[in-house]
Amino acid sequence: MMIRLPGLLLMLGVVGTVGCGAQNSTVNPPARENSRDDSQDVAADTAATAPDAAAIQELLGDPVVNSLGIVLIPVPAGEFQMGSPASETGHQEDETRHLVQITKPFYLSAHEVTQQQYESVMGHNPTYSKDADKPVENVIWNDALDFCGKLSEQEGQEYRLPTEA
Repeated sequence: MMIRLPGLLLMLGVVGTVGCGAQNSTVNPPARENSRDDSQDVAADTAATAPDAAAIQELLGDPVVNSLGIVLIPVPAGEFQMGSPASETGHQEDETRHLVQITKPFYLSAHEVTQQQYESVMGHNPTYSKDADKPVENVIWNDALDFCGKLSEQEGQEYRLPTEA
């Protein structure tokens, strides 16, 4: 079955090893007596832990562009809160906030892989509506894995699909 995996190849350009792992797979926030909006906590958490962009760029360096023109942006090691507050509209049970640690920095593609980029590696373009600068479509998971493998051989760097933290 051919499916369109939206944004699948957006994060295709992972170079190196991603060291993501949840410190605690489920962390339930303590019960509160009042029911104020948790979005204030999210904003406070973000402001308190948001690293300085200039410091990150200095530490990791500038984005890298490979031979296909894929722009890879540095993602630093660190930690963040993943999930959403229980009070958020549309909150699902599988979105419980928990701490995630990224143990090793890595590079991630800034954009989806274009049809031209995909075709230059794979030798064909599976997209029905052809436009070289548009994202590739009609790619199943195994096709994306094959693309990563062939791109890795071509570039001499490891490319792989990211995993969810």
